[in-house]
Amino acid sequence: MKKGDLALIYWDNLYPHWVLVMACEVIGAISYSVSDAEFSFLNLLPVKAEFILDSRDLPLNIPQNLSKNFIHTDESWFQTIFKQPCHDPTLSSSLMPDDPVRFHNSSGTT
Repeated sequence: MKKGDLALIYWDNLYPHWVLVMACEVIGAISYSVSDAEFSFLNLLPVKAEFILDSRDLPLNIPQNLSKNFIHTDESWFQTIFKQPCHDPTLSSSLMPDDPVRFHNSSGTT
């Protein structure tokens, strides 16, 4: 994943979701959090996601046009990631004030 990539994050547990959102921010990737109810509307997104991060054991059928990079972010994936050596935080992406970091939808009434 790199700066400017769009990552769809499915979450059913707040803490892992928060970790993934913050990791995307450090990298400079744009995160978009989705719930079960929103998966049926993902084909309406105006852009294609570079990554889908999904914690479910049995993911829903994800339209192939959404992304070719699916990462199953279950507990064992997190354990593997946290065992890796830490990278120098000064090497993180430098964001400019106009760089997008979150993509969010609205009901249209908010």
